[in-house]
Amino acid sequence: MKKLTLIALLSFALLLFCSCSNEPPEEILPEENESSVFSSEEEAAETEEPSKIFLPLINFFETEKEFIDSAEGIEITGKRSDIPFAVPEGIDENNHSAIKIEIPPELEEAIKEDYPSFDKENWETILSYHTSVFSAGIIKAVYVIEGKISTNKAIVCTIENGKIIRINYTNMDMEIDKSYEAELLRKVENFENTTTQTKKIFEDGEEFLSEEVHYNYYYNIDKLVYVYQLYFYVGTGSEKVVNNDYGCEYIIE
Repeated sequence: MKKLTLIALLSFALLLFCSCSNEPPEEILPEENESSVFSSEEEAAETEEPSKIFLPLINFFETEKEFIDSAEGIEITGKRSDIPFAVPEGIDENNHSAIKIEIPPELEEAIKEDYPSFDKENWETILSYHTSVFSAGIIKAVYVIEGKISTNKAIVCTIENGKIIRINYTNMDMEIDKSYEAELLRKVENFENTTTQTKKIFEDGEEFLSEEVHYNYYYNIDKLVYVYQLYFYVGTGSEKVVNNDYGCEYIIE
């Protein structure tokens, strides 16, 4: 009985000592737990952003680069017309180029005579006069995929002395289905997420003006192309001119 009592007391003392000890539990170092180390490395690899492609900025007139031949196999048809076209309100001698307009009803009717399924909803239309007195100009309507990708399916109308005298059609019979259009849009989104446009470092006497980015799809050669165009001033005072020689053209695969 005394032996059992002694054992019980010793066990109680040992338990009390352990619970009151200030020593922390033994630390398990990372190298002693290989599975956790590998897990961390894999997680880091998954969260690391992929490196982006830097798109070159080139001088279009000094490079030997071959550019896209978007005219290969192009289809152009046309017809004469006699459609009255008044100068739209808000256009004056200082504002008569690259103005967005709606396709006039009379022009839409003439187009539907040749292409009954024509729907102006997906077309972007630009009016430009060549002279400040509005005696000559053009209307250019371009088919645009979801407002993002311009195409070379186009309608170009010649304006002379208040009339549309000719309508030309480009690639109007070329078609791609909606699933392919969705694929082109996916390619553009991926391209934007994985590339960075190299910019110009301006020198003394140069001043940034503007820049443009376009995505073009050419039906006749089945190519999706990124185009960057830079505009900047060179010189000062009366010698100040706009330079638009620099940009980038890149085929998106």
